[in-house]
Amino acid sequence: MKQKHILSIAFDIPGENTQYVLITSKQSLADGDIIVMEPDISSFHDYLGSEFYQGRPSLSESSSFSLKESTQHWQREVAAAIAAGKTVFVFLIQQEKVFVDTGQRTYSGTGRNRQTTKHVSDMDNYQLLSLPVSFVNSSGKSIKLAPKADIIAPYWSLFEDITNYQVHIEGKVTQPLLLSRDGERTLGAIIRYKGSPGHIVLLPPLEVDTESMTEKKEEGTFWNKKGMQFGSQLTAAFIAIDKQLRTERQATPTPTWVDSSEYSLPREAELETELLKVQEKIQKLTDSKKSLQVQIKKEGELKRLLYENGVELENTIHDALQILGFTTSRFRDSDSEFDVVFESEEGRFIGEAEGKDNKAVNIDKLRQLDMNIHEDLSREEVTEPAKGVLFGNAFRLVPLAKRDCFFTEKCCTAANRSGIALVQTPDLFVVARALKCRPNKRFAKACRKAVFATAGSVVSFPSIPGQEEKKETTHTTTESNATSG
Repeated sequence: MKQKHILSIAFDIPGENTQYVLITSKQSLADGDIIVMEPDISSFHDYLGSEFYQGRPSLSESSSFSLKESTQHWQREVAAAIAAGKTVFVFLIQQEKVFVDTGQRTYSGTGRNRQTTKHVSDMDNYQLLSLPVSFVNSSGKSIKLAPKADIIAPYWSLFEDITNYQVHIEGKVTQPLLLSRDGERTLGAIIRYKGSPGHIVLLPPLEVDTESMTEKKEEGTFWNKKGMQFGSQLTAAFIAIDKQLRTERQATPTPTWVDSSEYSLPREAELETELLKVQEKIQKLTDSKKSLQVQIKKEGELKRLLYENGVELENTIHDALQILGFTTSRFRDSDSEFDVVFESEEGRFIGEAEGKDNKAVNIDKLRQLDMNIHEDLSREEVTEPAKGVLFGNAFRLVPLAKRDCFFTEKCCTAANRSGIALVQTPDLFVVARALKCRPNKRFAKACRKAVFATAGSVVSFPSIPGQEEKKETTHTTTESNATSG
């Protein structure tokens, strides 16, 4: 059987049978069997230039013309695709409203005081499709299948975990597919036009983790095995939905009056009651699943010490230091901003954090740390300088065994001159993880002392209790065997 050809507009799907189409393209949809579209108009102002008016992008004359031209094109092509019996899948991203230049100008004043007024009109990204419903921006994660939405059940089982809604649908749809948790808002639906054999399937957007699904080579960025598997699953799901919709068109839709209790069959009501009970159980299990996923994510946050940078790394350093028994805070005023201020009975510290993708932490952050210590000392309530600590996560995306020196030679030399302690965040992870698994006040105190006692070099945390004993036991056994041999 001939493989279905999918045209995907502004949404990249891995796979040989899927063709990516730019939103600015004049591509005909007659070339595709199934259409996928994400109505994203950001390229019309991101790349062609725009200003802002009343808080919205106000497109330039050129950008306005391009957007209006593309809107006419896609409205015409989508209508033709529906008339030809094709299925058009639309990912319901956030509604974006812009102002477009109408081309009309009015003038006032004369000479140097002459002013030109540009006239604009409203447009939004969903005008690309000219749908019989409207959209309201609202976001959330709690989504459930609508009653009798079996047609997308296989799709939903695969992609529920990466689906969050950004808008809800207002207006009459042919068949609701996905609802908000309370059942009051329609988040996904099928739309049919009278006299046209095709369908529009509206779905909340997918949060695709492209970073984990691609790999970089000399020639550019390519989909990896995980990405190709995702593309294969998504295209197969779209093909299955399209096939079922085409099959359903051959049967006469059930008139609404047939659903009256007057015509119900003996087992029908019983089965519907059983179905409701099953759906309730599924919803409870789904809620439990999502709760566990949140807890798992929360429990795993300490691992950010191994790979993160920026604010996420700073936040996790705070968590780890608190596990070690420090109290932590941030300091911000009009003149100063410190990543982390932490203290314990051993002393008071000011820290700076830096993560590097593919190199060691350099002297720049150390200069910032020195400045912060001086600024901190100038405050009236501070009577003595805090001890400086530079937290570094060098080569953060590389496995730990393959990482080189965490701090440059210049950074180490400057730290030695200033008495700054250097902490490799993966080392901090090891001791924080051990204390999280098995709290030990004596070991926590030893870790704090190690930070306080280190000046001008990398902090060497004490061995985790129990692990040192295992090493000694193994060593003794080896010597005994050697002697007996």
